[in-house]
Amino acid sequence: MEILVNPFYFGIEYNTTNVREDILAISRSLNDFVTNRSYSQMVDYMLITLYSNFPFSKPLVRPKYVEDGKGRVVTTGDTYPIHHELYVDIVIASSDTLITAKGSEVKTIVGKEIIDYFENVNLPIKIRKSFDKERFVEDLREFFNIPKSLGVSKGQPGQPL
Repeated sequence: MEILVNPFYFGIEYNTTNVREDILAISRSLNDFVTNRSYSQMVDYMLITLYSNFPFSKPLVRPKYVEDGKGRVVTTGDTYPIHHELYVDIVIASSDTLITAKGSEVKTIVGKEIIDYFENVNLPIKIRKSFDKERFVEDLREFFNIPKSLGVSKGQPGQPL
């Protein structure tokens, strides 16, 4: 499987920091970490797009899965095939902390947000049964070096804890 963590939907306050570059380095390392792993035969590629203080674009509410489809290059109109791809948008809740974070702090903040998201999200019905979400979350915990907390999980939005 391949994973890309996309930090491009961040506000202008990030322009004077190295946070985007730190996240791109995390993305490369995470991709290397999962390269020979498979969590579902139906997911070959995952794009995790991070949002922080970016008012010009609205993140997806739920993950989007494309089994077979076509993408289009906006500038040229050319199309390209999309096959077994999962798209996830995550809003960074701790954006004030992220702006001032450096290196390993960025990895911890981003890791917690990604893990929390996958612990609480319902994956698209088409891949829900085939995707080993539990193993994926455990591998994320290992990569980000974030142990399972002893506290209560946030749960689904709108659901009692």
